[in-house]
Amino acid sequence: MSAPNQELQKAKLLDYAFLAAKAERASAALIANTPLSPEDRSVLNEASNFLRQVATGAEALSTGNYQVGNFTRAMEALEVAINPLEELSSALNDRDISAVLSEAADMMSSKINGTNGERLADTELEDAQLFKSFFDLFYRFVLNKIDQTNSVAILGTHGRFDGATLIAA
Repeated sequence: MSAPNQELQKAKLLDYAFLAAKAERASAALIANTPLSPEDRSVLNEASNFLRQVATGAEALSTGNYQVGNFTRAMEALEVAINPLEELSSALNDRDISAVLSEAADMMSSKINGTNGERLADTELEDAQLFKSFFDLFYRFVLNKIDQTNSVAILGTHGRFDGATLIAA
């Protein structure tokens, strides 16, 4: 991979890390019935959209129906989120992952854009906790991925002076 591609990948990963950290924090505030700031609402809206893209990618992959809205974005979102989804899947007890993610994203969107207040009903709490758990796992995964990309030399696989003999003057 060339240096510009690696830098672009790192930039995308940093964007995902910021989104995940902010979404996890904002969803924790919602679960705790803490009033949301306008920034929290904006982050939760963006995070809901991302989660919908992941759900769309999962649905396309599991059903083979590739006639979805923005297939490229959905598959990109799914690719970056696949590891956290695998960790979450054991807690979902064989439920349809795309449906569960869509429900969580829809609930979050309706909660932050609706007129019925921010307080979660008991039936919404499970979706909110799933939302928070996903972004917590996603954040940890992205940080690990960033750490891995930072350990790879950008200009080749060997350091410039590996094996070089220094001559004393």
